[in-house]
Amino acid sequence: NDFWDKRNYVKDAKNVKASVFVVHGLNDWNVKTKQFAQWWEALGENNVPRKMWLHQGGHGGTSSNSWQQTQNKWLDYWLYGIENGIMDEPMVDVQRENKTWQKIKNWPDTAAVPS
Repeated sequence: NDFWDKRNYVKDAKNVKASVFVVHGLNDWNVKTKQFAQWWEALGENNVPRKMWLHQGGHGGTSSNSWQQTQNKWLDYWLYGIENGIMDEPMVDVQRENKTWQKIKNWPDTAAVPS
């Protein structure tokens, strides 16, 4: 409807000029996986440099050491121009249901097999 259409940020992905680090909780009741996935795809279609961190939490971020290190590397690269290898790393970090982490080249993972 008109209310939500005015708030649809996916339409504005073509206007994004900065790099984007998407953080999403896979158990988020507010922003559904489909919604962030549309944003991620639109950013890619507009060649926006991006990285993603998917965790098993809800709406909000995470405070793990690896998250903080990755976030710092991203910001160091994009804000200060520090060549630290962040852009050579896989684009996506995913926390699986068993709380282990996996790095994948892009999302969705083309090697994923439905269970």
